[in-house]
Amino acid sequence: MLGSNSNEFISSTYIEAERKKYPEGNFNLGLSHGITGPLAFLSLSCLHGMTNETMVGDIMRLSAWIYRWQVNNSFGIYWPGRVSYEEFIQNEMKRDSIENIRDSWCYGTLGIARSLWLAGHAVNNKEWKETGLQAYVDIEKRIKTFGGITSSTICHGVGGLLHLIQRMYSDTGHETLGALRDKLVVTVLERYAPHSMFGYYDEQTINGASITKDNAGFLTGTSGVALVLASLLSKESPDWDLILLIR
Repeated sequence: MLGSNSNEFISSTYIEAERKKYPEGNFNLGLSHGITGPLAFLSLSCLHGMTNETMVGDIMRLSAWIYRWQVNNSFGIYWPGRVSYEEFIQNEMKRDSIENIRDSWCYGTLGIARSLWLAGHAVNNKEWKETGLQAYVDIEKRIKTFGGITSSTICHGVGGLLHLIQRMYSDTGHETLGALRDKLVVTVLERYAPHSMFGYYDEQTINGASITKDNAGFLTGTSGVALVLASLLSKESPDWDLILLIR
């Protein structure tokens, strides 16, 4: 990626804002597009009995690298969505990354922490399990701003925040997560937009511009939000979230 053809790769892969922010490229930590996706897949495979020494070694190596890039300050434990090439070479996070708090499934702490938590269970690493859980508990410190997310959807919105909080609560029984879940249910219901085409808007910021769309889809639309809410009506955990690589 960062060899002689790196400029061509960067110009063809990233949107304009990303090319400006990461001129030398970056390492994506996100669950949907980054390295924690493969980590979650490997960990879930081990937890379901499909494992070998190579897989365990890969889980250990990836988890240690992800654990290294956590931020732990007054806002709690969280991760930036990306680590720039310069940060990787210098082995030090810059201020922009430290201040980039995003509690989403796709690029943010929700997905990254869940992946580390799963890895901890896969290889029985207490520190990774505790850190992954604590990162979720610490979302309470950022709940007034919803961890930098503005949409209602699963992918990068409050719907995803609600569902992953509920998933971690159902797995751990941590009381703080139960209280957070209850607050987020109210928030999602209050975000219902009766004048929208499907009931909820997908809101994104692309190249600095705020974009609002009517979307009926699963990840970035109303059907996903509806699934999240409907799942809370039953005491049984749903199966549909398997596709999110969180269980």
